[in-house]
Amino acid sequence: MFSQIEAKIEAVTRRSLLTLLAAISLLIGLAFLTVAAWIALADLASTLVAALVIAGVWVIGGAIMLLLAGRDKPPAQPAAPPAPSIDPALALISAFLTGFTSGATRNNDRDREH
Repeated sequence: MFSQIEAKIEAVTRRSLLTLLAAISLLIGLAFLTVAAWIALADLASTLVAALVIAGVWVIGGAIMLLLAGRDKPPAQPAAPPAPSIDPALALISAFLTGFTSGATRNNDRDREH
């Protein structure tokens, strides 16, 4: 039992560590891409234009991520089982027979009392 728990803890730790290292690698890569974009834009235009373009890209990207994070999906509700399809004529016959049986039983009970 403890070996299963230890294996699960080890798997979660391994996944968490790899996720952290992947996030750090992505952040470093984004930093270098930002610097490379700065250099390319500064060669094509002024440093002011380069700063505005890079800042705009980051702000728009962050706004999109905030909007996506704010969208809550409604919790999935279990689907209700479909209602059985009953023929109206059968329902009418069933109701008639139920009433007829109740009436006959009541009449039999009344006859026994007299």
